[in-house]
Amino acid sequence: MAFDREIIGDISITATVSSSSPVAVRVTEGEQLSGGVARYRMGTGNTYDETWVFGTGTTTFTGFSLRGFRYVTVYNYPGTLTAQDIHGMAVSTASTSSLSSGSSVLDEISELSRYTYQAGTLDTIVDSVTRERRPYEGDTLIYQTLGYQNGDDYMTVRNT
Repeated sequence: MAFDREIIGDISITATVSSSSPVAVRVTEGEQLSGGVARYRMGTGNTYDETWVFGTGTTTFTGFSLRGFRYVTVYNYPGTLTAQDIHGMAVSTASTSSLSSGSSVLDEISELSRYTYQAGTLDTIVDSVTRERRPYEGDTLIYQTLGYQNGDDYMTVRNT
């Protein structure tokens, strides 16, 4: 499954198991595809490969990890996996601004900056929860401007 953009957070899957035995579902996540499946062993050393066990009946399982991914591959899912059964659970900072102009290019740039601010700002500013989790001066310079444009929490920039 491909999400339309990177998710900073985890996923939620709903499965219905009709057999009397639990079903083990393998879930892999990654930022790239390799052979049509999520590349879960990333160049950063992170490995996003888990097995979730679903009991009889309908169960929704939500992961609790903080990771960055765009692609998910699900193995041994009971039945047919649909878009209604799987969701990206993003952890983000809320944006308190919006922009609507007569220029579609400007609106796209504004949306990109808003999402960049939301995805990269937790309690400090980071490039990615996958690649680096420490503040970096270059990121701070960019995010400082995005923070003033998209949010009203100036302490994050000051604390980074």
